[in-house]
Amino acid sequence: MKKPLKYANFYKCALLRGCVHGMKADENLVLRLEDASRPGAYLTPMFDTGEEDGTYNRLCIRGEFSGAKLEVIVAAADERNVILDGEQVDLKEYLGDPQVSADAKAEVLTALPHIRMVNTQDILLHELQGRYAWAYVGMIP
Repeated sequence: MKKPLKYANFYKCALLRGCVHGMKADENLVLRLEDASRPGAYLTPMFDTGEEDGTYNRLCIRGEFSGAKLEVIVAAADERNVILDGEQVDLKEYLGDPQVSADAKAEVLTALPHIRMVNTQDILLHELQGRYAWAYVGMIP
């Protein structure tokens, strides 16, 4: 039996390793919307569990989301290359590229095996499997 990925923390400085759209870190390294009237998103760097069919336990998101819709997509795959528009694309590079829109990234993630939740900060990931995983957190005012 494979063991689930137990713990990964994206807090303070670690948040800055992800890809941010429409958000910025304040003086306390807390991500906030750049414009309170426009959506924003954060995408973690690629997690690599090191084994195919890796399993996951849960995702807990800490933050204040009053006045905003919170959308979370967690996707996993055993391969990090996919075909997009007829071309092979490395998901690590594509999803980490700040020039690719947050909407395009969310669309790619939902094409993979994924779990999507709205306005939920504690998400069970037991049914998700794959060596590589990404977590997308979107805020819509």
